[in-house]
Amino acid sequence: MLRELKKRGVIELERLRGIVIRRVGSDGDVTFLPALSFLYLLGKIEYHAKNDVIEYRTN
Repeated sequence: MLRELKKRGVIELERLRGIVIRRVGSDGDVTFLPALSFLYLLGKIEYHAKNDVIEYRTN
């Protein structure tokens, strides 16, 4: 997930979810939201509700 976010910078939520599921399999669907929450808590990502996108933060 981080590799894809670093590469793109900004990605639509559902597109990222699809990429994770394709690479990880059905377990990716179960772990997707907890992984996003963890990255958000670490300050690695920002969610923009207006556009429904995830942005990788480089701080």
